[in-house]
Amino acid sequence: MLGKPLRIGVVLALLAGACGDRTTPPTCVHSSVAEIAAAIRVGTYTSEACVQALLGRIARHRELGAFIAVDPRRVLSQARAADRSLAAGDRIGPLHGVPIAVKDNIDTQALPTSGGTDVLRELRPARDASILDPLWAAGAILLGKVNLHELAQGPTGQNATFGVMRNPHDPRYFAGGSGGGGAAAVAGRLAPASIESDAAGSIRRPASFTGIVGFRPDRMRYPHDGVLPLSATMSALGLMARSVGDVILLDQVITGAPIEETRGAGLSGLRIAVPSYTLRGLDSEIASVFADVRARLEARGVRIVELDLGDVGTLSDRMRAIFGYEVVREVPAYLRAHGAPVDLAGLVDALATPNVRSMFRRFLDDPVSEEAYEDALAARADLRARYEAAFVEHDLQLLVQPVTTLMPPRIDASVPDQTTPVMGPLTRNPLLNAAVDLPALAIPAGVSASGLPVGVELAAQRDRVDLLFAVGLSVERLLGAGSSTRTP
Repeated sequence: MLGKPLRIGVVLALLAGACGDRTTPPTCVHSSVAEIAAAIRVGTYTSEACVQALLGRIARHRELGAFIAVDPRRVLSQARAADRSLAAGDRIGPLHGVPIAVKDNIDTQALPTSGGTDVLRELRPARDASILDPLWAAGAILLGKVNLHELAQGPTGQNATFGVMRNPHDPRYFAGGSGGGGAAAVAGRLAPASIESDAAGSIRRPASFTGIVGFRPDRMRYPHDGVLPLSATMSALGLMARSVGDVILLDQVITGAPIEETRGAGLSGLRIAVPSYTLRGLDSEIASVFADVRARLEARGVRIVELDLGDVGTLSDRMRAIFGYEVVREVPAYLRAHGAPVDLAGLVDALATPNVRSMFRRFLDDPVSEEAYEDALAARADLRARYEAAFVEHDLQLLVQPVTTLMPPRIDASVPDQTTPVMGPLTRNPLLNAAVDLPALAIPAGVSASGLPVGVELAAQRDRVDLLFAVGLSVERLLGAGSSTRTP
C-alpha cells in the first residue's frame, strides 16, 4: 500500500493542478476500454498519462459525486509499473494498464469498502472480490471506488454522506441508483468502465439515465463473493461501460472466454417480445422514444409481439419480502467476517439517507416471516416458469422493454416512492428481469426533448448471453443516430 487512501475532498484541488490536460493524451478520456488498451499497447500514450487524464477529470468534476475514494499515488504507481512492464517486453494481458472503477460495495484490499455509509468508511477487506481477480490478471488497474445510494438501496443516487450522484448530461438531475457513482463516472468520462452490482435495476437504471451501457448477467455468470450483501438470491454483479463492445470485452476477461470479436446479429426475422406490463404508466418522453425504437426494429424485419405475463402487480411486494428476509441474515455475517465496528442494528442506526434507514428499520422491527419468504420464493418461481414458457410458446429470441417508467428526477423535486426504493415507478420495470434472473443489457435508445438520455433494455434466456450481446451490438448501431451515445 503506497500511502493512505485519499478521500475526494482532501486532494482534488492538488490533483487538478498536477494532472491537468497539458500532460495528458486528449484521446484517453474519450476512448473505450478496448481503445485505451490498444493505444497503451502500441505506445500512442502511456498508462500513466491516461491515469493522469482521468485523475484530472475526477478533480475538476467533483460536482458529479462520482467517487468516494481514490489513492492517486497508488494508481499512478501501478500505471508506471504497467508502462515499465510493457517497455521491458513482458507478456501483457488484454487490459494492460487500463484504469477501471469499482462500486464501493465490492471488496478491494487497496481501498476501503464503505457501502456508501459513513460508519463503514474505513472498513478494509482482507482480499478483493473474486470478480476482480481476472481483471487485475489481465492488467487492469483500480482507479477508485465509486459512490452509490447508501447500502445500494435506492433508485435515485442520493447519499447523505458522500454526496448526491448527478447526471453528467444535466447536473440538476439524478444519475440514478443505486449505481449512480459508476454511471456518473463512465458517462462523465472520469472512468472508461465500472464494476457494479444490481438487484433490482442498480446497473440498468443509472445506465439508462446517463446514456451508457449497463449489463446485469444472471447471478451465476460471475463470482459473487466479496460484496457487502443484500440478497443472496436477487443480487448479481455486472458492468457499466460506454459501448456494448466494451461490456463484451470485460465479460470475456471475467469469464475466461477467448478474447474474440463478437459480431452483430442480423435483426431480420428475430421475434422479440415486449412484456405489456412494462408499457403501463410510461412517461410521455419514454413512450415516444420506445415507440421509435419499436418502429426502427420492425423496419429492420424484427417481429415485435406483446407478451401478457398475467398478474405481476404484486411482484414488488414479493421481492421486498425476499430481500427483507435475506438481508437481515447476510449483512451481520459480512460485518462479523470483516471486523466491522458495528452490528446490523448499529449500522441501521448510523445510516444517513432517510429512505434507506427507514426501510432497514422496518426489516428489523417487523421481520419477514418464514412463511412470507417461502410464499415469495414460490411466486418468483411461478413467474420464472411463465417467462420460460413464453419463450417456447412464442418462439422468442429476446425481450425488449423501457428500462424505467420515469425520466431521471430533478434533485430538488420530490421523487415518487422515495421511502420504498425497492418498489415504485423507478424500479418496477428492471425488477422484472432481475426477479427471473435473465441476463439483461441496457442500451442508449434516444434523447428526451430536454436532452436527457433514455434507455431500452434487452433480455435473453440465461444460456443465450451470446445472442444478447450479438443483438445488442446491432441494436446499438441501429439506434446510434438517435441515441445519447455522446457522453459529456
